[in-house]
Amino acid sequence: MTVIFLMGFEESYGYLFKPFTRDKDAMQGALMLAEVACYYASHNKTIFDGLQEIWNKYGFAYEVTSALEMPGLGGQEKMKLLMDKLRKDPIKEIMGQHVTKTQDFLLQTESINGQMSKLEGFTQSNVLKYFLEDNTWLALRPSGTEPVVKVYVGVNKDNFSNAKQAAEDYTAAIEHILFK
Repeated sequence: MTVIFLMGFEESYGYLFKPFTRDKDAMQGALMLAEVACYYASHNKTIFDGLQEIWNKYGFAYEVTSALEMPGLGGQEKMKLLMDKLRKDPIKEIMGQHVTKTQDFLLQTESINGQMSKLEGFTQSNVLKYFLEDNTWLALRPSGTEPVVKVYVGVNKDNFSNAKQAAEDYTAAIEHILFK
């Protein structure tokens, strides 16, 4: 399998386009944004025009992150128990959408429609990722620095409003599942 690195980024605005710095930084992101602006300006368009072309071709992707607090002295233990419970009794459905694939980055396993296989090519980490039949994905991981479980939700819909609403609905649904 050939892997081609295109870009890396994270929620605190670090970007990596070329791995010569060995870490994410703001300079590469700023330079790439300037390059994108020049490209669209040379075609008498704005960056927003380019975004609209992407949205029209691929749909409106929307991602949200939330942090579910598990305060107190027992917070770390609660997070461990929650992740253990999810591994023993996997989520099968969220908002009427069946989970079609689950990836467990700690156990390095992948389940596609109930068929278990080895998850390869990823670093071992305490993360569970769920893929739903409507192409939504959700990921859960305990924070290593604070008493919270991070919840990541990604959706792709036909317009921005629907994408934003779906992401909010899935976030509320997963929080309800985790704390029912």
